[in-house]
Amino acid sequence: MKYARVALGLPIDEVFDYLIPEHLSKDCSAGCRVGVSFGRRDLIGYLVGISLKTKIKKIKPINRLIDSKPILDKNFLKLTEMVSDYYFSSWGQAIEAALPADIRRGLAVSISETGLLPLGIFDVKGRNDSSLGSNDNSHKVTFLRGGSIGERLKAYEEQIDRVLAQRKSIIVLSPEVKQCLNILDLLKKNYSDRIELACRKHNPKEDLGIWEKAKNGIIDILVGTRAAVFAPFINLGLIIIEHEDAYGYKDERSPYYHARDVALMRAQLENIPLVLSSNTPSLESYYALKRKKYSLANIADKDAGQGVKITIADMRQYGQRQKTKMLFSPVLEDKLHKAIQSGKKILIFINRKGYAGFVYCQKCGYIVTCDKCSLRLIFYFEEKKLVCNSCGFKKTLPELCPECNANYIRFKGYGIEKLISQLHLVFPQAKISRIDKEHTDLNPDAQILVATEMVFHCDWTVKVEVVGAINLDTALNIVNFRSNEKLYALILRLKSLASEELIIQTVIPEFFSRIEIANLEIDKLYAAELKERKALKLPPFVHLIMLRLRGKNLQRAQNSSMDLYEKLKNINKSLEVFEPIEAIPLKLRGWFRFNILLKVSNPLALSKLLKKRLKEIRLPGTKLSVEVDPQ
Repeated sequence: MKYARVALGLPIDEVFDYLIPEHLSKDCSAGCRVGVSFGRRDLIGYLVGISLKTKIKKIKPINRLIDSKPILDKNFLKLTEMVSDYYFSSWGQAIEAALPADIRRGLAVSISETGLLPLGIFDVKGRNDSSLGSNDNSHKVTFLRGGSIGERLKAYEEQIDRVLAQRKSIIVLSPEVKQCLNILDLLKKNYSDRIELACRKHNPKEDLGIWEKAKNGIIDILVGTRAAVFAPFINLGLIIIEHEDAYGYKDERSPYYHARDVALMRAQLENIPLVLSSNTPSLESYYALKRKKYSLANIADKDAGQGVKITIADMRQYGQRQKTKMLFSPVLEDKLHKAIQSGKKILIFINRKGYAGFVYCQKCGYIVTCDKCSLRLIFYFEEKKLVCNSCGFKKTLPELCPECNANYIRFKGYGIEKLISQLHLVFPQAKISRIDKEHTDLNPDAQILVATEMVFHCDWTVKVEVVGAINLDTALNIVNFRSNEKLYALILRLKSLASEELIIQTVIPEFFSRIEIANLEIDKLYAAELKERKALKLPPFVHLIMLRLRGKNLQRAQNSSMDLYEKLKNINKSLEVFEPIEAIPLKLRGWFRFNILLKVSNPLALSKLLKKRLKEIRLPGTKLSVEVDPQ
């Protein structure tokens, strides 16, 4: 008798045995989907192996065989197993994270008879020497630093041509759909139409169609967001990752994989080259470059903001201005006046939504908070509503204090709406345009642009003479060891928007006045950051694992987190376990949350031990998730 080893998309770290009925015995093989019973449910499972033995006494049979031929190849199964081991998820969860929704639902998949159709024939023209030129197609990692997207794609061309000439396929990853579309358009100028876009759209049928094309060899280049790293190419020859430091590559659901790290796994598994690129490398990649694990190629960036002056406006000098609650310094106000008079454009960057940070009662101190989260509600003037930015909860602005009934409701803090209000007050004749998630249309005649981080994600390119950053200090107040790294990248991006000057308003000028920031010497800033990270035993010198516990009852969640800590703190000398702390915010969407941080040199070395111990521990009334390398 034969038994199927079936992985299920459940948070249970186990592969389940099922009896293969005699009439299905010939067609059952690893890589097929099967329908099975699990408890009272009928589920779609993934056959990952076949055994002649089982320890299960009362074994259930497979209900149905969905695929007559395997749709998941050996490399796909191995890659998802590696993802499962590294990210502490079940194998089934890793498989489902890599597949389109319709495949997970059990819909039929169309695979060609040969399993692979011929690749397109490309007219590979002679190109200029690129900075990535190499005839070695075995596994290696190259980091391309600098340049615009167009310049980087030109640098990739020689390697793309060589891979296509060998009748192999290419995956190009970008963190955002809009950037993917831009890359797609640029690639189509030099290559055939055997290029597709994969970005887990709202149309599952279209996602399945693209997956089938990749599986059948109908396309040669796939451009996509993070999930495209799992594209089922049988003959993959190259992976390219644009903006490798972007946070869009980190999945927010189990197995919480990072597409860059999965690409590294796949490139090693299939012995192919991997190209990473960014103007501001992640510190992990920068450290790998320093250790010569990656080779470096540079592009001289003509638009990186050379010649742009960085001015620091010390807001502590303007005490009277702060009392009047004016949001811009005399330095920035003067620049605004001159820009309007001379016909220049100026952009003011403020990464805060709404009008006021919170609403409170001046008499009793009551602050209006979200009913589902332990967060203050932000006041949006345009909507005339109080809104929770975490769960979307909305509330009408109270006329009287809900606690003391006094008519002393006041606003505190500021956002993009308040800044625009002040600009209209000071510059009533100026044409002002707003750029945020709700306002993405740019007025070409605008003299003053006021923008959140959305300015970096628009379809059009913004270029102005002066950029004013209202409050970058908040980036340093985030409880995240990556805050400096993120801030340096943000300053570089803001500087690239300006042609003359970047003005940074701050109450901590000592930090921003350092020569390395004034000249934006990224290598010196990163070197100092690496030194600090090493002293504190933080990535890239160690790996972090976050155990996240949540429960509807505060006391139960807190007790469970302490119980888990006590059971894990001494399980291995190479694992450092920290006491549980409240998550920020403590309550989110009705769940009370606690985090336990683990430090380890190599997560894989402790994977089996930690998975086994977590499986044995019972946490009543509490849910647990595990995230490796949290961002």
